[in-house]
Amino acid sequence: MAGLHLLDFDPKKIRVSPKVKQEMERLRQEPVVPCLTDLQQFSTTGFVIVFHNSRPLHKHIADLRADRNLLQASLMFIFETWEHEQDDLEHYKIADFTVVARNTASVKGCCSHAGTLVYTRDHSLPFSSSASQKCSSGIEITVVDASTSVRGLVVVGIYCPPHVSITVLCAELRAVIQQELTSHTHVIIGGDFNSDASRGLPRPLQEFGEQFSLQQLIKDPTTDYDSTLDLVLTNVPEPTPAGVLELWYSDHKPCWIVYLY
Repeated sequence: MAGLHLLDFDPKKIRVSPKVKQEMERLRQEPVVPCLTDLQQFSTTGFVIVFHNSRPLHKHIADLRADRNLLQASLMFIFETWEHEQDDLEHYKIADFTVVARNTASVKGCCSHAGTLVYTRDHSLPFSSSASQKCSSGIEITVVDASTSVRGLVVVGIYCPPHVSITVLCAELRAVIQQELTSHTHVIIGGDFNSDASRGLPRPLQEFGEQFSLQQLIKDPTTDYDSTLDLVLTNVPEPTPAGVLELWYSDHKPCWIVYLY
């Protein structure tokens, strides 16, 4: 703007539209609420968990490293990594995060579009992670004992291949949850169930939730195709903030949940 001059400037001709005044007054009474969730708001008040189908992490690790919002998580489950056993784990390294569980897509009985990595922030308290479980159908169930950070909490990550029925998944998951609830009070289950819940939970999953007093917290579409394939179920008492994030590089949207301290 250097060197710019206004010719014949008359400040008396400046007018403010009544509609502008009206809108400014409305905004003072009803401030604009951001439509995108910033997980940083929970950084000091809760334990943030993210479940994300990256499709695949092998290709998009640089995008994940650059996503400030996702990196607010205390615990992060990444599915469909397409990682193979011969891959160098350094390729999947994220600053300030440690890998606490790992499944590779090269395990026998697993489809090529599989693989799970679980990250925890280095400043978090230590975790203990059970060996990732796979059934013959290729379901990936990863159990992380988070009770050293949140008393009595266990977090379970799910990847279910599209060809596996929700009935089979619930049967596998039921055995895991029954065992974990013998030593934990609260459970959070999240991931890609590959069963559309946009019009309500499928009956087997509904019955599974009722058995363990679980609520399904994801209400918005989790894919670019308006389906809700990625879910979060928990018996943690309300209020329990949860939702969906936007990303450009995957057709699945990350799901998040916060265990408030």
